[in-house]
Amino acid sequence: MVVSNTPIEKYEVKGKAIYVKREDLSSPFPGPANAKCRGIERFLQELVEEDIRKVGVLDTRISRVGWIVAWLVKEKKYDIEVFDFYPKYKDDTGLRFAQKMAKYFGARLVPQPAGRDWYRYALARRHMKEIGGIMLPDKLRFIGATLAVAEEVQQVEEELLRGTIVVSVGSGTILSGVIKGLADRGIVPNLVVGPLCASEATIKSRKRYIAKLLESDWKAKVLFKHRTLLVPSRWSYFEPLRFVKTPFPCDPYYDRKAWIWLLKNLNRLPEPILFWNIGGEWDLYYGLAKGMRGDGRVTKEEFEKVWKEVEKVVISETT
Repeated sequence: MVVSNTPIEKYEVKGKAIYVKREDLSSPFPGPANAKCRGIERFLQELVEEDIRKVGVLDTRISRVGWIVAWLVKEKKYDIEVFDFYPKYKDDTGLRFAQKMAKYFGARLVPQPAGRDWYRYALARRHMKEIGGIMLPDKLRFIGATLAVAEEVQQVEEELLRGTIVVSVGSGTILSGVIKGLADRGIVPNLVVGPLCASEATIKSRKRYIAKLLESDWKAKVLFKHRTLLVPSRWSYFEPLRFVKTPFPCDPYYDRKAWIWLLKNLNRLPEPILFWNIGGEWDLYYGLAKGMRGDGRVTKEEFEKVWKEVEKVVISETT
């Protein structure tokens, strides 16, 4: 199940100490090795109590939302059917790893023609309404996830939170949780940096979304406005940074874009430096392959044992 108080590891990089919060270990394999799990468990429990038995989620080409939700439903034995709406591209050579894992944990896979996420979400929501279910928030963006991350911030040594905190920004949910956690503890860091895993065009929308999540907490709002910096990535959302080496498992599509920013600005950042690592690393189609390390804990033998069972379940893309 979702692990609290994940470890913080210290690495020496270019003569400086970097502390890494290993949030990828919040959901060890066969979980998705991703901190987006935080808060979802409680949300699903609330749905069960409200007698909602069908939920839909929207995946992108590189996200793990279906895997996250299906894994939690299976682990908690919730009587919920998960529908994973995922984009199908003309050049796809088969199901991606995240969809295989979602199906392994019982999700129904629903392929959609690749297109704008907002349009795909609207179609998925209409489908779920027709069958008596609901769609979970797009990208799992909701206040419960923010509060769950804030709770994890409570476990971190105060001294490590007073320098620079670097958090990769996808949807902005994790960053908002870190800011909320700091505000709850009355800690004012030198700087919170959110390198985006996408281009500059997304900064305005992320600022609006994070501000909305924090609107009821004036301390958090002040921290976001005066101590937080969002910076764009020169790489596109779908571009993996396989050439960037990290001393720990680090998602090539998300967190490594924050890591490379950290390295380039290392000498200018107030210490101590804390890197909030959100996700482990998986190959898009084969998981623990092509140099990927997963969550850094699962061995090749352990992975292969599960993978054989996954392949038995995933016979085809038929849903």
